[in-house]
Amino acid sequence: FAVELVRPADEAEALRLLRTGRLSSYMVIPSGLSEAILRGEEPPKVRYISTEGAVGVGVLLERELVLAVERLLLEERSAVSGAQQFMAEYDPETDLYAFGDRVAEGFMALTISRDELVEREIVGISGGMDIIRYYLCAMTVLFLLIWGVACGPLFFRRAPELGRMLRASGLGPAAQVLTEYAAYLLLQAGSFLLLMAAAGIAVENIPALQTLLGVGGGRVFAFALRAVVPALAFAALQLLLFELASDAVSALLLQFLAAMVLAYVSGCFYPAYFFPVGMQRLGAVLPSGFAIRWMNAPDGTAGLLLVLYAAAFLALLALCRRRTLEGGGR
Repeated sequence: FAVELVRPADEAEALRLLRTGRLSSYMVIPSGLSEAILRGEEPPKVRYISTEGAVGVGVLLERELVLAVERLLLEERSAVSGAQQFMAEYDPETDLYAFGDRVAEGFMALTISRDELVEREIVGISGGMDIIRYYLCAMTVLFLLIWGVACGPLFFRRAPELGRMLRASGLGPAAQVLTEYAAYLLLQAGSFLLLMAAAGIAVENIPALQTLLGVGGGRVFAFALRAVVPALAFAALQLLLFELASDAVSALLLQFLAAMVLAYVSGCFYPAYFFPVGMQRLGAVLPSGFAIRWMNAPDGTAGLLLVLYAAAFLALLALCRRRTLEGGGR
């Protein structure tokens, strides 16, 4: 946390700024404070003034800061006095005043350089991502998940007779599944890349978007190319859901519910840390969880698991297609 310190001309000006809301509180520091601290004397009182009943985060933080400084001053006085007593007992020839000044100056130096006492790591929302990058990845995954709803008309009127004719011509269930998958994947990935290309052109020509996203149009399109790997798994899943549905209504509901559940559990709407630990672990191992991880920073593990998910969905789809062609399905 940080507190911005400003220096009004006088207390009347500080009080006016406090009443108008431009300050959340102010402190009146009397003259001679630092000299008294360095000499180990009783320092003059510092007055802290805030609006009556103020309970905002800023005010609470400032009060914590005031209490921390108060504790620091008390401990410094105790330390200086204790050090002087120690030297008076074991090294009587020491100049106690000069020694006390050095101890006090050491405390002051540590206080001023307090930022060197710790290491700071910005962890972001999830996996080191800031909010803009996180939701860019999440919305990309959501778009790919919901694509199955948009493609519903392509599958509503499909009859198994065509598949049986193709099988009689030598094109078995596995071959039918792979050819449908290739066509569907090309449609899904191609449409998404065209959309992101348009977004890249917009970012390239609108400086405000570049400032918001922190990237140029070329980076947006390069980011979109990553979506091809998650699309492998999502396209296979959506084809499987279409194969399982018995009619148009159930197909749409199945596609929508699957997309929303995967998106919600994996953190497309709320960051994953909002959920219980068990749900976080579940969302991380779902294809949508690996997709967000891949979109943030492609890595071999996430990519391999997405490919394995795609292979598993295609294997299930081939089994369902065989059952349908043999007369046991819809």
